[in-house]
Amino acid sequence: MKNKPKQFDKQIGLNLKQARINRSMQQNQLADKLDLNPQTISNYENGKRGLTVGTLKEFADALSIKVTDLLKGVPENAVPESSSNTTMVPVLGSIKAGPDGIIQDQNEDEYLPLYDPERRNKDSFWLIVDGDSMTGDGIQNNDIVLIKPCEFDESYGNTIYVVSYGYENAAIKRLSFVDGHVTLISSNPSYQPITVNNDEHFHIFGRVIMSQHKF
Repeated sequence: MKNKPKQFDKQIGLNLKQARINRSMQQNQLADKLDLNPQTISNYENGKRGLTVGTLKEFADALSIKVTDLLKGVPENAVPESSSNTTMVPVLGSIKAGPDGIIQDQNEDEYLPLYDPERRNKDSFWLIVDGDSMTGDGIQNNDIVLIKPCEFDESYGNTIYVVSYGYENAAIKRLSFVDGHVTLISSNPSYQPITVNNDEHFHIFGRVIMSQHKF
């Protein structure tokens, strides 16, 4: 007797099916776009097969939607059938990785799975990267980064931080502290370093624990 699908996979399947129908797309048409068998699409939509980190992004792109659209209705403590070591982590918003950076809050409570719960503490959160200033570190536009709240600590080594400065700006950068000034350093050489004077507002939200392509 086959196991019943976990609620996590069933909800994502329902979201996937609704998104496909909203775009007047047949299962075979979606299968062609993804180079899959139509029966595989059916299995995903019925929750018989769970979408992985990689396939969530592929399906979202094929349907011209966000990954979070596929995760709507998935409770915070849901665990996908494919991994008992998965935990759901909140997405607090997006961080601009480029000039005139800013953190934009999410309008709804949204969560994305973390498949390595040892990297999480109770205050960790995801941010979606918008821009290419950190491509030298492998952080691409639309990637997600896991943030652990903390202060600056030299023992962390060459760490990437999410910071705010000047009250209106935010950034995902490496930091250098010299003579009371902090310099925000991009890993994409197309972007110049940003110097924050000691009389300007400066706050560290946390450090980047890991990054991954946003499904």
